[in-house]
Amino acid sequence: MNSKKLVKISLLSVILTVFSFIKLPGIIPGTEFQLSAPVAVSICSIFGFRTYILAGIVSSITTLFLGTHTIINVINSLIFRVVVGIILYLFGRNILSISISGPIGSIVSRLFLSVVTKANFLQLLMSAAPGIIYTFFTAYPITKMFEKLFKKGEIKNK
Repeated sequence: MNSKKLVKISLLSVILTVFSFIKLPGIIPGTEFQLSAPVAVSICSIFGFRTYILAGIVSSITTLFLGTHTIINVINSLIFRVVVGIILYLFGRNILSISISGPIGSIVSRLFLSVVTKANFLQLLMSAAPGIIYTFFTAYPITKMFEKLFKKGEIKNK
């Protein structure tokens, strides 16, 4: 791995980490929306799965060391990332796959969470519903915005 790729992965992991701290409040307590979900979809869409998953792993380790996430949060994030990557790989970079990959990733990660914690899946899904809706509507516009930003800032996908 050359230094440009290493710097790119580091920068993208910082972006993911910072956006994981930004949460939009929900109407009901516990339904806040973590802005890193549509940002993660955008990074995967723009830079590809390999760069995205490496940046996600570094981000997860960072948040684990900072004490803002637990092992379960990290595993949940990795499941989300893998599902997003699979959907974008199978269906390409288009408005539909970019829009639905995050919500499907969230649903699958909630299913994992319900199995591990023995919590009711529907309750977990309902608390995630506002975030799923936000991600559906924001992933594509954020991807387009990031494409322009990264192109203008000379952060190339090479």
